[in-house]
Amino acid sequence: MPRMPADALLAKTTQVTSGALSYTTNFSNRWRLVSVTVRWNTAPTTSGNLTITTDDTAGSAYDTVLYSQDPSSTSATSVSFIPEGDLLFEKNTEIVIAHSNTDNRTISVNVRGEVF
Repeated sequence: MPRMPADALLAKTTQVTSGALSYTTNFSNRWRLVSVTVRWNTAPTTSGNLTITTDDTAGSAYDTVLYSQDPSSTSATSVSFIPEGDLLFEKNTEIVIAHSNTDNRTISVNVRGEVF
C-alpha cells in the first residue's frame, strides 16, 4: 500500500500514573496501524500481559488480539509493536491497549496511524 502524506499520519497518546491501563484509540476514520509503543518508568515485576486488541465495529465476537506479552518476564521497560504487514481498519474500528499495572508504574502509550 502506498504511504500517506505526512499530514495523514496521526499520533494518539495517553499516560497513566497508577492503576490499570485501558486505552482505546479514537481515529474515527479508515486507518492503518503504523506502530504502538509502550513505556514503563520502571520495569513491572508482577506478572500481567500487555495486550493490543481490535475493538471491531461489527461487535466483540470480531475483536482480535494483535499482540500479547508479559513485560515482567523480561524486565522490559518498553515494548514496540510494528505490524509485519498492513493492518487496515474501517471507520470506527479502533484498538485497545491494556495492562493490569499491578505494580502501579507510570505507563506512556503512543499509537501512530495513517488515516485514508
